[in-house]
Amino acid sequence: MSFQPQLTPSTCNSGLFNTHFTMVNLRLGDIKERMAAGKTPFKQLIMCHMGNPAGVGQKPITFCRELICACMCPELHKYMPKDVVERAKRILADCPGKSTGSYQATEGIKSVVEDIRAYIAKRDNLPLEKVDGSKIFLTNGASEGLATVQRAMIRTGLPKKDAILTPSPGFPQYNASITYMEGAEYVYQLDEDDNWGIKEKELQLAYDNAIAGNCTPRCLVIINPSNPTGSVQTKEQLLTALRFAYSHNLCVIADEVYQDNIYDPEHFPFISCYKLLHELEDKGECKGLELISVHSASKSCFGECGRRGGYWHCYNLNDEVLTQILDCYSLTCANSDGMIAMDVLVNHPKPGDESYELFNKEYNEIFLSLQRKAKMISEELNSWEGMSCVTPTGAMYVYPRMEIGKKGVEAAKAKGLHPDEFYCNELMNEVGVVTLPGYMFGQREGTYHLRSTILLSEEVTKKLLVDWKAFHQKFYQMYKD
Repeated sequence: MSFQPQLTPSTCNSGLFNTHFTMVNLRLGDIKERMAAGKTPFKQLIMCHMGNPAGVGQKPITFCRELICACMCPELHKYMPKDVVERAKRILADCPGKSTGSYQATEGIKSVVEDIRAYIAKRDNLPLEKVDGSKIFLTNGASEGLATVQRAMIRTGLPKKDAILTPSPGFPQYNASITYMEGAEYVYQLDEDDNWGIKEKELQLAYDNAIAGNCTPRCLVIINPSNPTGSVQTKEQLLTALRFAYSHNLCVIADEVYQDNIYDPEHFPFISCYKLLHELEDKGECKGLELISVHSASKSCFGECGRRGGYWHCYNLNDEVLTQILDCYSLTCANSDGMIAMDVLVNHPKPGDESYELFNKEYNEIFLSLQRKAKMISEELNSWEGMSCVTPTGAMYVYPRMEIGKKGVEAAKAKGLHPDEFYCNELMNEVGVVTLPGYMFGQREGTYHLRSTILLSEEVTKKLLVDWKAFHQKFYQMYKD
């Protein structure tokens, strides 16, 4: 009698093999081998495919690294700025055994939770008592917080699948996690002609499609600022979405991980869904609407993706459900480094603190550079024939639209590729720039986009645009109708 393996493609959860999330584990073919052999017109790949600031050389914020170090190695306090030491002592006082090496409380280190609570109150111009600290939970990145909520939301074994409505273009992780958990994703299209704004008719269409697909709509996802488009939703657009969710009995997930990356605050300020829901409830609207908001240490000007710091904040969630979610979440534990990184994100050094001047200098250099690049890259792309780009007002990406003629579509089809994937592959092979095709994020049929980060240094970016322009002009002329 031979052993019968239990983990095979035919015996695993079907969600495993229906899940596709290739933006991280990107398949680059043999290009690295050809590059090493000197058979490419470039000497290195320029990685523009991921929002990974540290991975492309963004300098770390000193205060964040010092605070993590001070919490890990108290013996080094004598070498560190006074405000770093004071913050570290406050954090350590809330850690079991006064050590970041210990398991922390399920909800997170108490002083960090309190700093997040104060941050939310200040951000939304709310009295501190309006923000319930017992509804804030630290996680290993925003992604884990989202997965925790989705596991509770997506039911299995029912005649109808549970559906989640997500924006298109949107972040592919939603499709991957929803599929893995055996739910159903239905997308609502953002309006490219209106700065990628949310439209009620598109929300209704997604809802109706879910019903027609014999699914039960359960949740509406709002990504603001948007990944991949870099758009920031207006107050009116967010109110439309919240009212729609309430009228259709949908809870709301507000993915707000780019809320500190706002490049045109005068015209497109960040407004949290939490703030708007309070305003609605104060007017007697949307009372009881369930809202889960997430934030992350991976973005902003910190870019501490590898720290895996994040939090989720819930409002109007059933207490019995919340208790059980936390009971399940207690099987794991958020890492201490990520919590400390989150603490820096929500509680910057203040004027008069020993660390303030250096922190302010480093932070502003990164932020102002991102702001300049958002404008510079989009303006350059818009000057090319056959290319258009909505100027990003937030996040850290551009999402330009390419015109690919019938010849290009046919050439892509001959290679078994999407037209935008064909464009991205040719760009990589000829220029060495790695981007992601728009089909991964969503786009209206017959339109073609790509996502590129704006994280590279301004010097590298300027040269990249020169090389990209030469490639694009050649490609466009070759494949236009």
